[in-house]
Amino acid sequence: MKNNTKTCIVLLIAVLLSGSCKKYLDINTNPNGAAKPPIKGLLAHATNATAINTYDVSNITSYYVQYLASPSAGSDLDTYNSIDASGTWGAIYDVLTDIHDMRDQAMKQGIDAYVGVADILTAYNLNLSLNLWGDLPYSEAFQGVSNLLPKFDNQKDLYDTCLALLDNGIALLQNPNAAGELESTSDFIHNGVNAA
Repeated sequence: MKNNTKTCIVLLIAVLLSGSCKKYLDINTNPNGAAKPPIKGLLAHATNATAINTYDVSNITSYYVQYLASPSAGSDLDTYNSIDASGTWGAIYDVLTDIHDMRDQAMKQGIDAYVGVADILTAYNLNLSLNLWGDLPYSEAFQGVSNLLPKFDNQKDLYDTCLALLDNGIALLQNPNAAGELESTSDFIHNGVNAA
């Protein structure tokens, strides 16, 4: 009787634990999260983040060239002491990553307008960072964990890349197939109207 009771208790615990393991191990799956972000959401975020990046870069440079002055007499901004611009670097590369993903999705879906906007926004954000830092990782960037140390491309070559991206983006937006592909709810810049 004593052995039967112990066996029953052990079996009961084993059944309870085996039933709860599956549910417990599923905690990292968000049932409400999108596995792949929608292309309209990427466009909305990219245009909004590009505007914020423009402000951040102008804020850094306008103090440096003394178009603005700090109200504090010994401020690092006014005395050319080193300031930390890593937040701006991270923000620019975050939006460049989203634009890269948006472009890939648009290429797969054959949506010319989104590819054109992605090229133009890439050129714009890349140009912002080139003006601040010079040589940047671009050709080997945006590959995820497969390349954690991308090479830095030459600043002059990247300016040429920006010009090529702009030309390609304008041509894609002028393509008759691109008309009506952008939606006003996700295009904060032109409200869904191809303005190229």
